[in-house]
Amino acid sequence: MNVENVTGQTQDAGFQVGVRKTVPGKFQDIWDFLFSDRGLSLWLGPIDPDDLVIRKEFSLGNSVTVKITVFEPYSHLRMSWKKNDWPNSSRLQLRVMASGDEKSVIAFHQEMLTGPEQREEMKDYWDNILSRLGELVP
Repeated sequence: MNVENVTGQTQDAGFQVGVRKTVPGKFQDIWDFLFSDRGLSLWLGPIDPDDLVIRKEFSLGNSVTVKITVFEPYSHLRMSWKKNDWPNSSRLQLRVMASGDEKSVIAFHQEMLTGPEQREEMKDYWDNILSRLGELVP
């Protein structure tokens, strides 16, 4: 059997993409920024931090519907993430990790994408978000 390897294809979760960026600052400070009003508006959309409740589904102003499934402060956030024009819902995880004393890594990982096109779309999207965040983190 000839199986072709396609970048980002998983055995059981469709396609996935992961992007990360190292930024200056302690990971607790970066986490606090990402979950502030300003930080949330940069990477997630117009949402009140108090709305980040497990199993609560809500629509964002950028035509995306999300539902928080895991929220571990200072560790990670996991959610279902669906663009309104997609037939499918994906799984998105945000993680912030220390990288030395004064640096942190912001990482987005998205899976359950339908194919290479969605994977590339989301890679471009999260790369753009990380570029903006890298310029604005305190």
